[in-house]
Amino acid sequence: MRFYFLFLIILLGFQSCKSISVAREAHTKTVQSVELGIIGENKIFVLEEDYNNTAIPVFAQPVKISISVQDFNTSSFKAFSEVNNKKAQPLSISYIDSLESKPKFLKLEIADRVAILEALNSKDNASVTNYLGNKKDAHIISAVSMALSDSEMKSLLEADAVFLEQDGNKRHVVKAYKNNQVLSSFVFSDGVVFAYQASNFCWQENDKYQLTIVDIVESSDKCPNNTYRNTKRAKKNVDYFKF
Repeated sequence: MRFYFLFLIILLGFQSCKSISVAREAHTKTVQSVELGIIGENKIFVLEEDYNNTAIPVFAQPVKISISVQDFNTSSFKAFSEVNNKKAQPLSISYIDSLESKPKFLKLEIADRVAILEALNSKDNASVTNYLGNKKDAHIISAVSMALSDSEMKSLLEADAVFLEQDGNKRHVVKAYKNNQVLSSFVFSDGVVFAYQASNFCWQENDKYQLTIVDIVESSDKCPNNTYRNTKRAKKNVDYFKF
């Protein structure tokens, strides 16, 4: 019993060390390649955490994203530095805790979750949806904390709208528009992604008695009534006498 409680304390301490607060929400730190809109899974061990990108959904239509500017603090800048120092061309950002003016980073978040639901339930993503139905721990990256060059940040903040799109190689591209013209465009590897927020899927049967994804909720939230993260639980609630 004592060993169990010691293990639990170590695990909780490890998990707290792996997260930072961004806009009063917990973001998981990462030193790996993570992009907005990617499907993945956490692989947590006692002394380390690994992240697996497991699927790339097809987004036939642009997905609107929201941008918010955040001040670096000691913990977020440390997380950023761990990733930035590994890049071939690191960003030049300095942080001095005693100075009132702090450098900035951005929180990019999927704003149009209905568009994500429509895409995942489309024929284009049939294989992805089938995969998700068999992987209850799989989630979608719904927000990222990232640093960019001053020019890219300026373009994003001046834009009328910002969208997540895909190029011909299924790379996720962020495009900023102003007056219906592309103001700037970049892939996530152009910046430094150092933390993310994941969301899980909620399942329910449709009017054709097929299981579909009907909602996307934060990892800490429950699915709405009569919807389930686990497809096996959702199937148990299908009334087959309706046929």
